[in-house]
Amino acid sequence: MPLGSLASGNSGTQTSPHAPALRGRPERLRQWSVIGEAPLSAGEVMSPYLELSPSGVPHIAYQDFLTTNHRLSLRRWSESLRSWLDVVPQGAGSAQESWYNRFVFAPDGTLWLAAREYGQPTAVVRTLSPFNGVWSLLPSGASPGEAHCVDLALQANGWPIVVVQDRTTTPVDRTTVRRFDGTQWHTMGTPGISAGLAHYQSLSMGPTGQLVCAWSDLTAGGRPVVKQWNESLQAWLDCGAPNFSLDNAANLVVEHAPDGSVWLAWVVTNQRVSVWKLESQQWLRIGNDVDAADTPVVATENWRQWLCLRFDSGGRPWTAYQAANEGRKAVVKRFENGAWQAVGGPYFTTAAADYLTMAMGADDTPWVAYRDGATRKAVVMAWR
Repeated sequence: MPLGSLASGNSGTQTSPHAPALRGRPERLRQWSVIGEAPLSAGEVMSPYLELSPSGVPHIAYQDFLTTNHRLSLRRWSESLRSWLDVVPQGAGSAQESWYNRFVFAPDGTLWLAAREYGQPTAVVRTLSPFNGVWSLLPSGASPGEAHCVDLALQANGWPIVVVQDRTTTPVDRTTVRRFDGTQWHTMGTPGISAGLAHYQSLSMGPTGQLVCAWSDLTAGGRPVVKQWNESLQAWLDCGAPNFSLDNAANLVVEHAPDGSVWLAWVVTNQRVSVWKLESQQWLRIGNDVDAADTPVVATENWRQWLCLRFDSGGRPWTAYQAANEGRKAVVKRFENGAWQAVGGPYFTTAAADYLTMAMGADDTPWVAYRDGATRKAVVMAWR
């Protein structure tokens, strides 16, 4: 049964009529608008990804088709200049064509990026210092070999952890997690922790150091699997009851809410989005599935679409996806008053919002980035 309302005493997620309003600009005055130049990239992009720095500055990374080998470009928004600026020289974020492009910020503003680069023997991790602007490449070995579905999180000591779809396992494409100790990479547990071939690997580090990994287990009909790392046992253990859903869970993502609770979302292709929360080691579905009149798209370019799950300061979950029956335009919804409700009106992009990615500001402003379906260039919008 879906969980129709969430008590604030349990999770901080507000769904009553008295849920706190978003901070910053009043909601009645907000609207979705393009930020700065539209598009912000001069040419075609692939695999854009958006995050906010600790000071709230939006950053976007993408595969840049105007560079040799489609290398990675990284830009940031300047509110004072009302413009997008290069963080590093165009295309300097990778040596080869760069996919997934997941990045996170450390509290001091250091940027960590993990990607799959064509021509590189393993997944690649780079770091950018906010103090001197130096872009550094970590030693090879973030994955045992060729990797797909790359994601990363940061340890309490500041070093990265990377999860991949590992092409070196038997059978191929099982889930492997590795962490960096400042000198070299080490596998967490054993290589290939999934039962078999897996997809959509996702990683999240909680505020108290709880590391959770999730994937879609294709050997069991694509069902979602969630594991938690146990440091004392040096092993991955079930996070909640296994086999809680038999859905073919595409575009799966796992996230921690601000209160440390574990959440999971996925797409059932061209049907619905499901969002779940772990409570007392049981997975509970949050409201009815996120579809209503929408039928969410699972993929752009067959399998590279993202699904977004974020939380505002009140702990309410938000999700962003493409509506298949509305030209693949963007939809952002949040859960309140026991239901998923569109924010700022659905289908707010002028064309398809491919590779849709979302970040949440400290003032509860949602930001989205995507590849415009008409121009194939990068665009960022915000509801503010």
